[in-house]
Amino acid sequence: MPKSREHGQGALYWVESRKMWRAVLDVGFDPVTGKRLQKARMSKTKDGAVKKLNLMLRERDTQGTVLDRSTHTSRTSRHPGWPTRRRARSRTRWRATGPT
Repeated sequence: MPKSREHGQGALYWVESRKMWRAVLDVGFDPVTGKRLQKARMSKTKDGAVKKLNLMLRERDTQGTVLDRSTHTSRTSRHPGWPTRRRARSRTRWRATGPT
C-alpha cells in the first residue's frame, strides 16, 4: 500500500498526458463559491515535485499562504529601511558612427 500524507499536507500524482509529476496543496476556500482553492506545481521528476511541495508547505507556514510564481519572498520580506526600487541602468550604449 502506498504511503499516504496526512490531511493538509498536499498530494503528489503522475499526469500521464504531460509526462510530469504534479504537486498540489489546498490553500483554503473561495468565500463566494465555496470551492477549494488549490496551488499546483509541475516537475519532470518525483524528487523535484516533492521539493516543490515542501517549498509550498514552508511558504504556507511562514507567509500564511502559498505565493504566486510571480511573487518573490525578497519583495515581501524587505527591511523597512531598504529602498523599494533599484535605480534602473541606462540601456543605451555608445556606438561608433561612420567608418572607423
